[in-house]
Amino acid sequence: MKRLLNIIMLFLVTLSFSPGISAAEFGEHPERAKQRYVISSGKKLNVRTKPSTKGKLIYQLRPGDVVYIDSLRVTSAGGYDWISITDKWGQGFPQAGYVTNLNRFVAEDNPLYDPPTEEQKKIEDAVESSQKVAKWIMLVLSIIFAIWFIWAYFAEEGKEKLIGYKDNGMRRTFFFNAQPYTAIIYITLFLVAAIAASVVSLIAVGGVVFVLLWIVKILCYALVWIGIIMCILCVIGTIGGALVCIVGIIIGGLIWYYDDAIESFAEACADTGLNFFNEFNIFGFTVDMAVEYWQPALIAVATPIVLFLALAVIWLLAAGALILFEKIMTKRYSIKHPCPHCHQPSEPATYMSKGPDGYEYIPNDIQLRPGMYGLFHITHPVTEERMPTMILNGRDKMPRECANCGKRIQADEGTELHLAMVGTAQSGKSTLTYRMIAEIFSRAGEDKVDFTDARDTIKDREMVRKIKSISKRGYIADDDMPAKTATNDLASTQLIIKRNHMPVPYRLFINDVGGELFDPENKAQSSNATRYFRNVDTILMMIDPITTDLSDCDTSDAYTEWLTRFDKDAAVKLRIKDIQDTIDNQIQQHGNNPKRIHLNLVLPKKDLGYIPGDINLDSQEDLKRYMIEEMGLGDLFNWASKFASITLYAVGATSKGKDSNISPIIDKVIVNQLGIKI
Repeated sequence: MKRLLNIIMLFLVTLSFSPGISAAEFGEHPERAKQRYVISSGKKLNVRTKPSTKGKLIYQLRPGDVVYIDSLRVTSAGGYDWISITDKWGQGFPQAGYVTNLNRFVAEDNPLYDPPTEEQKKIEDAVESSQKVAKWIMLVLSIIFAIWFIWAYFAEEGKEKLIGYKDNGMRRTFFFNAQPYTAIIYITLFLVAAIAASVVSLIAVGGVVFVLLWIVKILCYALVWIGIIMCILCVIGTIGGALVCIVGIIIGGLIWYYDDAIESFAEACADTGLNFFNEFNIFGFTVDMAVEYWQPALIAVATPIVLFLALAVIWLLAAGALILFEKIMTKRYSIKHPCPHCHQPSEPATYMSKGPDGYEYIPNDIQLRPGMYGLFHITHPVTEERMPTMILNGRDKMPRECANCGKRIQADEGTELHLAMVGTAQSGKSTLTYRMIAEIFSRAGEDKVDFTDARDTIKDREMVRKIKSISKRGYIADDDMPAKTATNDLASTQLIIKRNHMPVPYRLFINDVGGELFDPENKAQSSNATRYFRNVDTILMMIDPITTDLSDCDTSDAYTEWLTRFDKDAAVKLRIKDIQDTIDNQIQQHGNNPKRIHLNLVLPKKDLGYIPGDINLDSQEDLKRYMIEEMGLGDLFNWASKFASITLYAVGATSKGKDSNISPIIDKVIVNQLGIKI
C-alpha cells in the first residue's frame, strides 16, 4: 500500500511540473521584443496558415509556451480576432501562423530583450523615416495610377458606362442596368491595379538603384585589379626599357595603395543599394495591409452593389404596389378602358407622344406603367416628354391606339357608364342625345362637363358648338339640328363629368348608331356594329310613330286615324318586333345580361299631337295604358319584363323649355339609373 501511494505522489508531482518542463518558445528575434507572452492554462491553441478556422493546422500552442512578438496586432476575420506569429514551426523555414483566443496571452517582461544602441536607434529611425516616405510615395503613385486607369476607361461613354446604355433611346433606371455593377467592379480592379503598379514602381526604383550601386561595386573591384595588374606590367615594361611605363606604375601604384579604401567604398555602395531597395520594397507592407483590410475592402465594394440591388427590389415592389393600387382604383371606380370605336378593351394600348413631326410611339413595346423605366413618368426618347405612367397623374390624357382595332384614342378615364340609343332611322335618337347633353351642361355647369376624345369620336364636327348653343337657348334652333348618323359611324359620344370631392370623374358613353343597323335585312348589321351592348347599362328605346311599323299591333281607331293623316315615307320603317329581336341577339352575343340593364321606352315627337292631351306625361300608369290600349304595344311590355326596370317617357326634343319634357329623362336615367350626381 505504501508503495502504491509513493507511485501516485510521483505521478502527481510529475504532472504538476509538466507544463514548465514541456514549455517551448516561439517567434523570430526574441531579443527584439520588449515583452513576451505566456499561454495561460487551458486547452491547446491551434496555429493556422491563415486567419480563419478553415486554415491549415500547422502547430498547437500548449499552456506555458512562450511567444515572442513585437505587439498584439489584431486581425479580425470570420468573427474572431487573430494575431500573427512567425516561426519555423519545426519545418526548417519561417512561416506566419495565426492564433485566436487572445485572452490566453499573458504579457510579461522579456528577460532576453536587448535594447538597441543609439547607433541602431538612429539607423532604425532612418529606416522608419524612409519607409514613411516610401509609403507616402506609394500613396501618391496609387492615386495617380488610379486616376489614369479610371480616366482611360471612362473617357469615352463615361455616363453610359456608369448608369447604363440606352435601348433604342430608352434608358432604364440605373440600378436595372448591368453597367453600374460592372463599373464598381472595374473601379475596384483599377484601384488594386494602381496599388500593384505603385508597389512594382517602387520596387523597380529600388531595384534599379540597387543594381546600379552593385555595378559601381563591381567596377570598383575591377578598378583595383586593373590597377594591380597595370602596376605589375608597367614595372616589367620599365625594366625592359620602356620609360613611359613609369606613368602606369604611378597610377597603378596609387590604385593598389588605396585598394582598401576603394573596396570599402564598393561595399558601402552595395550596402546603400541594398538598404535603399529594402526601404522601397514595401511588398511585405502591402501584403500585411491586404491581410488586415481585405474584409473592410470587400464590404466597401459589396455595399454599393447590395445597395443597388436593394433599391432595385424596393423599386419593383413600389412599382407592383402602384400597379396593384391602380387596379384596385379602376375596379372601385369601374374603369374598364373600353375603346370608344370598337367597344373592346383598349388596354394594353400603345401610347404615343406628340412631337413637332407628329406622333411618336414608345419604342420596344414598352408599356406606360410603373416599372424599370420610371415609377411615375417615362421620358420619351424622341420628344423628351415626361409621360405619366398612371391614371391618377394623367396617363389617360395621353394619345394612344386601341389594342384591338388600332384606332387612336385620346379620352380621359373615369367611372364608365354606358347609355345606348336604340331605334329606327330618323326616330329622333340624335336630336334627343343633343338635348340630353345640353341639359347636363345646364345642370352641372360647363366647368364640370366636357367632351373627351372629341377630335376622333365626336359625331358632328359642330357638335360642341351646337350643344352649348342649345344649353344657352333652352331649345334646338334650326341651325343646331344634329347631322344624321352614318351607318358606319360606330363611335360613342363621350362626356367627362367631374365629381365633387372625388378624384375620378364620370365617363359617360352615349352610343348612337344609325337606325338602319337594327334592320335584320340590312347587310351592314353585324356584331361589330353593336358591340356597345357588351357594356351598356341603360337603353333608351325610341318608339317613333312615324318610323316604327306598328301594323302587327292592335292599335286603336283614334291612333290609326292620326297615323293615316301624319304618316310619311320614312327612310327605314321597322317593325317593333324586329327591334326587340335585334336587342335580344346583341345582348346575348356580347355577353351582357338584361337583368342588369335598365330599359327606357321613349315616345318621341310628342309635339306632333299623337298623344291626347288628357294623358299625364309624368304618370307611368297613364303612359303605359296609352301605349297598350292605343298603340297596341302589350307584347312590348311582356318582352320588356326581363330587364332590370322599365320607365316610360314622352318627349319633344325640339320643343322649348319644359315643353320638351327632357327633365324626367335626366332625373331618372342620368341621375337615378346611372348614378351621376349633377
